[in-house]
Amino acid sequence: MKRLNLIPILLLSFMTVSSFTVMKNGYHFDCVEIKSSGSLVLSTVKHKNERAVIKEAVRLVLFSGFQSKECGLKDPLLKGSDQKRKFSPLEKAFFSKNGDYKRYGQLHTSESNQIVEINYYSLKQYLTEKKIILPLSNGF
Repeated sequence: MKRLNLIPILLLSFMTVSSFTVMKNGYHFDCVEIKSSGSLVLSTVKHKNERAVIKEAVRLVLFSGFQSKECGLKDPLLKGSDQKRKFSPLEKAFFSKNGDYKRYGQLHTSESNQIVEINYYSLKQYLTEKKIILPLSNGF
């Protein structure tokens, strides 16, 4: 009986120290580092469509967030339905072939994987300027 009570505790302990791979639209991303500049460094296996890799990494940061041993818990930039609703009219143009999403992600490719560096603070600033999210200090 005591063993059954330990199983959830052991699972929870394992989850808090292991790295999570985040899957977004078929792309698996691991957060490897948060740089001192605030940029997020995400790793994925090598894909042919490099533009799609950047796009999905930006989508991950905007809509899903992630948790990993290396980066901790990072909530999505768009929190809640109100912020997602405000972003919705811009989304198609933002993620279009020549969209702004490219300004916030940089891709580095090696033989076996791809590293996407997301400029988190610039992306957050963009959302603030578009009045999708509120600035940290809003007069309170």
